Amino acid sequence: MTEKRQKPTSTIKKPSPKARTAKTASRNVEATSQEAGPVDEGASAVDEGRAQLQAFVEANEAIMASMATLGSEMAAFGTRRLNENIERNHSLLGCRDPEEMLRIQSQFIEAATRQYIDQVNTVIGIVNEMANAVWSPLGTAREGTTKEESEQDR
Repeated sequence: MTEKRQKPTSTIKKPSPKARTAKTASRNVEATSQEAGPVDEGASAVDEGRAQLQAFVEANEAIMASMATLGSEMAAFGTRRLNENIERNHSLLGCRDPEEMLRIQSQFIEAATRQYIDQVNTVIGIVNEMANAVWSPLGTAREGTTKEESEQDR
């Protein structure tokens, strides 16, 4: 018995309107890129994006390190102040007259005021260092942008 093989019938389909649009768009992109020249804009955009991402990573590391420093400093300050409050309370318990109590309270207030002012200056210093550490890599990444991009951002 012999079997007859049927020839496949092929029909030629016309491309859909969407397919024609995609092909036209593809040709337009090719023509545009040929007009622009051999510069590989995709690679430079990837490099720029990579540099900016690296800058954000460095800035984030600087923020985290600075926040850890700030947290440690504030915890140490709080501990010092708490210990001085406890010492003052012990001193007040041993007072024999109102003058001694007033003297202890005045010394405590003066010392606390100086310490709080010093602590504010310390915190400002840490925050300034943090700002410099954060903006330094971001500024470097920003310098990598073109003059046109900088003007567009304004």
